[in-house]
Amino acid sequence: MWVRRAVTRRRYLNQAGTSWPKAPGVLDAVQQTLRVDPARYAELFVEARERIAGVLGIASPEALLLTPGCTSAIAAVLLSRSWQPGDVVLTSAMEHQAMLTPIEALVRHRGVEHYRVASRAGEPFDLDALRDRLATGRVRAVAITAASNVTGERLPVEGITAAARDAGAFSLVDAAQTAGLVHLDLPSLGADAVAFAGHKGPLAPQGIGGLWIRDQKGFAAPPGYCDLGSVNLPGAVAMATSLEWLASTPTHRRRPIDLRHRLREALRARDDCTVFGGDGPSTSAVSFLHTRLEIDDAEEHFAAHGIVVRAGRHCAGQHLHGLDAPDGTIRVSFGVFNRDDDVDAVLEALDAAR
Repeated sequence: MWVRRAVTRRRYLNQAGTSWPKAPGVLDAVQQTLRVDPARYAELFVEARERIAGVLGIASPEALLLTPGCTSAIAAVLLSRSWQPGDVVLTSAMEHQAMLTPIEALVRHRGVEHYRVASRAGEPFDLDALRDRLATGRVRAVAITAASNVTGERLPVEGITAAARDAGAFSLVDAAQTAGLVHLDLPSLGADAVAFAGHKGPLAPQGIGGLWIRDQKGFAAPPGYCDLGSVNLPGAVAMATSLEWLASTPTHRRRPIDLRHRLREALRARDDCTVFGGDGPSTSAVSFLHTRLEIDDAEEHFAAHGIVVRAGRHCAGQHLHGLDAPDGTIRVSFGVFNRDDDVDAVLEALDAAR
């Protein structure tokens, strides 16, 4: 049983789901854009895209497609590629359903084959197994998340994309969990395409994201705005504003990861918690199970203590099966505005679980 108590401050710890609060200037950017004369829309779009590209290390803004989010960006790039029956797509075992859904469509409708590269001995990805698969010569694409949205573990993205490039395979990185928080220079990841969400690490509103494509060769028809609909212009201007704020305050991006490390260590010292994931490079997410707190009750229990967390399957059912947690986990994830006492509050809430 749990007891509701007076709450003095709402602690938002679901930053891996969507960020809150947003960066300074975001609200003003949205409001000012909505007031602009439509005759200036094209000018504002070009300016916002140039600003976003500049922060993300993209030399040619024209190579950046602004999208409704990361999910739509991933689908656009995968479904626009030229595919033949028997082509192979490789993923990690940690993918979000946003990556798996378009790949499953390719398997059903275009005869593509899909294989997962497993983790190995405390590491989230087996690079040797990837190279073995690539050596078959049938792999057309390697599509991987930059980090697990469940455990926060980061994959060795640069090694994966380098191996794909050496084998002549196209590489796509889902940077939904790392863009803005860990990665700002997207071309440095070495991928042929990178998809990202604006409402997570970049601290922008929902409804805006992006897709950067290094080279448009190999596409039946490169994805464009006709494939995705009208650009969320207020969101684009807001994302330019938030990314520039993040770039000007690099020390802020370290704080969420430091808080994650502190919470993980505290949870691992308890005998009533099972913590998932390794100790390598990570985002700010921590996933765990508690012996006295059921998944279905966890969000309400934390809410009674003034804390917002996410409990469930996190749109990553196959990943959770691999963790032997098919019903899901309790996930706590930190952002740049969270504080040390937020970790203390989580631990106190767990102590109160009966």
